[in-house]
Amino acid sequence: MAEPVIQLRGVGKAVPGLPHLLSDVSLSVERGSSVAIMGRSGSGKSTMLSVLGLLDPDFAGEYLLNGQRVDRLSSRACDRLRGTEIGFVFQRFALFAHLSALENVMVPLRHRGGSTERAMRHRAHAALDSVDMGHAARRRPRHLSGGEQQRVAIARALINDPALILADEPTGSLDADTGRTIVSLLLGRVAEQGAALVVVTHEHDVAAEMDDLLRLTRGTLAPGSEVPAPAADHRPPALAEAGA
Repeated sequence: MAEPVIQLRGVGKAVPGLPHLLSDVSLSVERGSSVAIMGRSGSGKSTMLSVLGLLDPDFAGEYLLNGQRVDRLSSRACDRLRGTEIGFVFQRFALFAHLSALENVMVPLRHRGGSTERAMRHRAHAALDSVDMGHAARRRPRHLSGGEQQRVAIARALINDPALILADEPTGSLDADTGRTIVSLLLGRVAEQGAALVVVTHEHDVAAEMDDLLRLTRGTLAPGSEVPAPAADHRPPALAEAGA
């Protein structure tokens, strides 16, 4: 059995007025494996990503990343670990408009430090080549299609060989054919690097490509085939829609 990249044990998150953002969540994801998390708006998906991505240290329970208890780390230590062990892929790509594709891919390398400019450029060029975007190294995002921007974003996410990739609606801004291409590319690159992949998505076609499907319902995580029935929602419609 492969070593788990992430292990959550009894993780919970609550704030005043929102008692069950996450409730007793346990999760294990191994190297080279992929997990899809689905759920309605307000189910806790964003909170889950924030916890997994070391963006929200204020939670109960245990979180191990590559065997290290990150729930005991300082904010500064979490920042360092996030930069080396976690890669992010976003729905809206989150590329810097004033930077070229190559320069965008180099951002995590600059944040990490310890390499020469020449070495970083060489590595970034190789990363772009791996997602078939080497020809666009000098182009800025506005000159790239949505699919091309997401390819650049994937190269950026993988540039530091992270153990964990977190993808938040990675096909949400793409047409169906481009989305399928991006999912295939993402799965292939993650498998090559032996990372673990967690994808949050509303799209059943995307979820079906992952090794496992989990669902979040009112902060409770369950296998896709064993979704707990949601409790009746007595909140005002506007509040319910906001997930508050």
